[in-house]
Amino acid sequence: MNILIAGGAGFIGSNSAHYFRDAGHNIIILDNLLSGFEENISDIIDDKGVKFYKGDIRDKGPLTKIFSENKIDLCINFAALVSVAESTENPALTEEINTKGMINLLQFCGKNRIKTFVHASSAAVYGDSQELPKRENMLPEPKSPYAISKLAGEYYNNFFASIYGFNAVNCRFFNVFGPKQNPESQYAAAVPIFIKKALLNKNLTIFGDGKQVRDFIYVYDLISAIEYLINNADKIGNKNTFNIGYGNYISINELSRLIIKLSGSQSEIEYSEHRAGDIKLSYASVKKLKDFGWKEKTGFNEGLARAIEWYKENID
Repeated sequence: MNILIAGGAGFIGSNSAHYFRDAGHNIIILDNLLSGFEENISDIIDDKGVKFYKGDIRDKGPLTKIFSENKIDLCINFAALVSVAESTENPALTEEINTKGMINLLQFCGKNRIKTFVHASSAAVYGDSQELPKRENMLPEPKSPYAISKLAGEYYNNFFASIYGFNAVNCRFFNVFGPKQNPESQYAAAVPIFIKKALLNKNLTIFGDGKQVRDFIYVYDLISAIEYLINNADKIGNKNTFNIGYGNYISINELSRLIIKLSGSQSEIEYSEHRAGDIKLSYASVKKLKDFGWKEKTGFNEGLARAIEWYKENID
């Protein structure tokens, strides 16, 4: 297939580009490089079957060029402002990128007759409901502009699919970690920050009391789930929203201690104020995904060990 990966120079996008390239597909990457890095894909963009276009999903110019030069079969949209905290500070920009940008991309995909559109949604759509685990048929209770935009993206994906006839797949990601995740951003996720600080024997800062629980999933298990859903998209129909996680949870306190242990670190743990928009309890029910036939390949413990090894080799 010819696969368009929007946001393909970011963390999940670049790992997906490598994964699907290795699986024998032609990869077209679109990224504005505001939060992605060309170095994440520099080893493949000169390969036969891989093209990189610098551009924004909000702009018609790059998309016109992409669709005029390539017959796109499938689009996976990772392009987004991805931080809950940043979205709370800048809701208008979040709406501009995550919602209006996706609408622009969906229109191009629909008019050019793609077969499947995959939307990278988020567990954030469940909000702070005390009901656990989070099930796809729960009433969404988004608590941040980021979560609202991700939920809107699911509805828009289904809407345009009904108009143009492509397969819509909505993947609610839980907490993804792995190689190429940036620990330097002001809004970086916990795992890469903890790993880098542990490797440098610096203290790990936890926001709140550390009793928050999360379902952390290794990026290559997440991508394998996306691949499985793509390969079976014709069978999904309108029950097309899936949690992507392990169905297990770990507290932030336990996570920080485990990273210190696996890193052989001398780091200690310190605490800071709870951050606005952070959700207390979150882990997935993956019954729907597993009943559909997906099986994880790596698992949390092995994935975390692999991530730590990658940062050991690549950390500055």
